[in-house]
Amino acid sequence: MVNSATNRYEISLPGHITWLRNQSRNTKVYCEQVNNINLSGYSIGDNYSRQIDYDGQDFEIQNLTYTPGQNGNHRKSFFATLNNSALQNMRFTNLQHSSGQEAAGICTFFNSSLMFNVHIISGSIIGEIRSAGFVSKMTSSTIYNCSLNATVKDRCQGVGGLVYQLIDSDINQCYVKGLIRNRPKELCNTAKNNNGKGTGIGGIAYIMDGNSSISNSYCHAELENWTNSTDKVRAGIVAVTSTGAVVENCYFAGQLSGTGALNQPILPTINPISTCVYTLTDSAAGSSYIWQSNNLINSFGISYTGMASSNNYPTNWLVDGGWSLDPLVNNGLPYQSGIAQVSSSTISSLTIPSGQVYEVFPGVAIDASTLNNDGTIILRANTNGDYAQLRFISLGTTNNSVQQFQYLETGSHAIASPFTSGFTTTSGDNTKLYSYDATAGAWNAMGTNLSTPGIGYFARVDPTQIPFVTSAATASISGTPNTSNTWNIGYSSVFASGASSGGWNLIGNPYTCGLDWSTISNSNINTAIYIWDPGSSTYKYSTSIGGGTLTGVVPPMQAFWVQSTAATTISTSMVANGTVASTPTYYKTQPDQLELSVTLLSDSSIIDKLWVAHVPAAQDGFDGAFDAWKMTNGPTMPNVYTCDASEHLAVNATNVGFQTVLPMGFDYSVPGSKFRVELIKRTQGDSYQVFLEDKQTGSFYNIGESSYTFKHESWSQEAPRFALHINRGSIGVETDIVNETSFVYQDGSDLIIKRASGESSSYQIFNLTGQEISSGVITEFIQRIESPPISGMYIIQWMSGTGIQRHKIQFIK
Repeated sequence: MVNSATNRYEISLPGHITWLRNQSRNTKVYCEQVNNINLSGYSIGDNYSRQIDYDGQDFEIQNLTYTPGQNGNHRKSFFATLNNSALQNMRFTNLQHSSGQEAAGICTFFNSSLMFNVHIISGSIIGEIRSAGFVSKMTSSTIYNCSLNATVKDRCQGVGGLVYQLIDSDINQCYVKGLIRNRPKELCNTAKNNNGKGTGIGGIAYIMDGNSSISNSYCHAELENWTNSTDKVRAGIVAVTSTGAVVENCYFAGQLSGTGALNQPILPTINPISTCVYTLTDSAAGSSYIWQSNNLINSFGISYTGMASSNNYPTNWLVDGGWSLDPLVNNGLPYQSGIAQVSSSTISSLTIPSGQVYEVFPGVAIDASTLNNDGTIILRANTNGDYAQLRFISLGTTNNSVQQFQYLETGSHAIASPFTSGFTTTSGDNTKLYSYDATAGAWNAMGTNLSTPGIGYFARVDPTQIPFVTSAATASISGTPNTSNTWNIGYSSVFASGASSGGWNLIGNPYTCGLDWSTISNSNINTAIYIWDPGSSTYKYSTSIGGGTLTGVVPPMQAFWVQSTAATTISTSMVANGTVASTPTYYKTQPDQLELSVTLLSDSSIIDKLWVAHVPAAQDGFDGAFDAWKMTNGPTMPNVYTCDASEHLAVNATNVGFQTVLPMGFDYSVPGSKFRVELIKRTQGDSYQVFLEDKQTGSFYNIGESSYTFKHESWSQEAPRFALHINRGSIGVETDIVNETSFVYQDGSDLIIKRASGESSSYQIFNLTGQEISSGVITEFIQRIESPPISGMYIIQWMSGTGIQRHKIQFIK
């Protein structure tokens, strides 16, 4: 039966959040989030009590915006009041809250409940009275292993980084980063002035009673109090306490800003405090120290009596308090098990103790010589395409696993496993994965070869069609990382869908870091790689010469196509072929390239590209060392390519000489659509003139100078509609372009003469019977001339330095 701890409601859409709020307050609802939920455009504010057991499963709630608070709209939050509830494994990004009284990011009143592994990753919470990042008032409850990295502001009366008020409650193993700010109490109205404890800031909590505790937690935020009163406290951990309150094993390393003497790094009154420490800059000594406080807290900057200072953290605080230090973790700040934020670093070795979780955030890379993993490493990814990476030279103990995430949007994805066990442990349905048999030239049955590393698979992100996952999500794979891999490359002459020739293999990056394909060589493998992009429904390309849309570094969990000329093997290792480094400058050592794009005028996202590279060593026809075949895009996307006999190329490396003509094909599903053609030149010393010949209109267009617009119409001839006319010439310091070819082409209702030199010359226009139609003088390098009165074929003739130049052109009036 649905609605139990083992059989939960699935939360996957914004409407499910609304549904959850409509449930009876007298019934406990068990639910779990199964993918990221984007709440853009939804304004949410709940002011009713609930009983909720919510497992977010580490998925994100994105762009949550609360209803703006007005009179009568106070005490609204994601959940207003929770009783006998549990929130766990939740993540909020870009949370925006602007409300009235008791403004809190997650829950206004939290009673007899538990919050575990909940994180506000980014956002802003603004309120008028008793504001807090997580909970305004917390009674008989616990918050454990949670974090806030956001801005929290109160316009009137006190603010706490996580909680405003603790009653008989505990906060353990939590941290706060960002900005915690309070406005001057003097700016509030009289009623609000008389309705509270006064104005102040606590980095973790504002006020706590004698039956509450804050332990094993830290604050690394900026605390800013806008008050002129000298008795209003800014405290790194908690601002107001009662006798019996416990603050232990805590750490503060933020900033305390504002007027008044009561700036306190831990808390303002003398209380039993067990080994709390904080970072303090000694202005007199001009250096920073770690300060340990036991039973005495003074206003720093005034008196240091009774405090011990050292350049090192106190040993008993680290060991007895259960804290750890590692330059790789938490930006070098102390951390406890379960809350480690990993920052990028290259270190001699990385040892993860038993029970420790290293959560590596998106965009962060670990590069270590030795990895000893007795804990768990989580390599996160986000919806922006950022992902964490792990590279190491040698692997020591591997008692526990690594979990790697990548974000999969809706559509078909080419994915791979970086682990020795392949796809045996994954957040998706691995029975829906399908691989390609390169020897037979056919697809394997779904769910086969799952335990073989290095294999590429296609996976559907779709609610109905063989879904690996049902909707866009950050999917994960877990296992022991591969340190080496050998691909068994097959060969078949059976054509793969959308490809040319045979020998196609679908393989995958077998490592938890990037795979640098440029470091891999095999005489039986063409150098190009092909990756399907479901976001644009197009293929991406990379070749040895740099042509295409890829850099040559394959991301973790990414599968791709390669083409073999014979059965072979490829052996790689993470040390020799893995990388977490940034990609080298794209053009620096690459040959001259011409990149041509064709874009739908009404929608710039409908686009395709081809590349031509000047490579004198390239062979005629398809050259597996440099070229890339054209892979057919999705049905809504155009296809542009150069042609070699009946084959289509996306990247064409050729010896561009004095005059090179390349047939250019174009396909699109909607006749009558208008497209813009543009050219980008990437050169290192030569100059290229590129004219686009449109055989449909019978014109040449200098595509190297400006874009060209055409209407996609039926083209019944066997040869492609377009051709690229390319002229290459060297450029000296003070020399003009040489070795140019003269052209005549139509531009609208005019004719254009482009000549190899700019000397004055007379010209004549003749029809095919030899009758002179018109004549004149050419004075410019490129010049408009009077066009014939009617459509037809004409001969245009002029005198040049090398003799008489004659050109035939079809003019369309």
